[in-house]
Amino acid sequence: MGDVWEYTFHHFDEGRLRRTNNDEAELSLDNATPTKEMVDFWKQEQDSILVYFTRHCQAAHNSGNRAVGKNLFYKFLARATTFFDPPLTGEGKGQAREVSKLYSGLKDLRPQKVFTSPLKRCISTAMSIANGIGQTDISVLENLREWMGWDHNHSSDKRSNWANVLAIGESQNVVLEKAGIFPERDNGFKNESFVQVDRRVRDVLNTCFDSKKRIVALTLHNRIFQSFPRVGYHYWDNKVSRPEVALANGSTIAIVITRERLGEDEVRRRDAEEHDLHKKEVAEIKRKLQQQLDDADEDLKKMNGKQIQALFNAAEEKPIQDRIRQTVLADIPRMAEFLVPYGQDQGAHT
Repeated sequence: MGDVWEYTFHHFDEGRLRRTNNDEAELSLDNATPTKEMVDFWKQEQDSILVYFTRHCQAAHNSGNRAVGKNLFYKFLARATTFFDPPLTGEGKGQAREVSKLYSGLKDLRPQKVFTSPLKRCISTAMSIANGIGQTDISVLENLREWMGWDHNHSSDKRSNWANVLAIGESQNVVLEKAGIFPERDNGFKNESFVQVDRRVRDVLNTCFDSKKRIVALTLHNRIFQSFPRVGYHYWDNKVSRPEVALANGSTIAIVITRERLGEDEVRRRDAEEHDLHKKEVAEIKRKLQQQLDDADEDLKKMNGKQIQALFNAAEEKPIQDRIRQTVLADIPRMAEFLVPYGQDQGAHT
């Protein structure tokens, strides 16, 4: 059995991460810049690391989510090929410039190494970090990918092959290198429970410590980020569900982390309990999935004709438009006139 570690987060106000009504946290130097207490602790504890967590800047699927609402996007649009590994939007590129300025201003506390998820929106954000701190190399870490959920299969969370990943860096004179295993074929992390994501998170933290760099940056996604506080604040020990936290697109949070090696008996005990917790979480994830689909049906019924047309137009692909049409015909037939046939002028009812 190899070394297994327990991780602890220090000197961080978790209250900053509570979900707001807009499901976002603020992008501000108050969150990104380590406090004096954090820095003093980090300097004193030589085995600790300072980690900056930056959520990717806005991409096309994020703006699509806002346009039609999360429930409807999930039910009808999330698997559209239009959203395959999407790039940053214009707003996202503006956020990336702000991220670069933010990291540039960290001075002596700039990251010594940058890790990123292999998806385009994260790589582009990581390149803005590298630009801000004057680095030209970034490590691509498969374990930083988004939580895939149960029957999730979103196009936005699928990635390209390594050649295409390299091309993103080459376009900006940035060297991308693999950090760990990177299968050529994208198998994703399908049907994960939160316990399984926690294991990925611990592997990520292992990689950070093993890099021998005392300050690192992680460019990642919101839902996998949510597992880091669960691991670092020991929610697992207290059997508390995944904490409801969030980062807005382009937001950065600084956290000091230490680790302690676990004994073999403790590892075996936790493995057994995680096995049981996994089964409970899968049942709850499936329940919430069905609830989201049911909520999408209710949201659709509340829409007016122009809103339904906007959803229909956003789909772009005939199979998805057919599905929307069938749902509308079944639930709200009076709105069917707004759904023009695929390929015809979709501005007729504006």
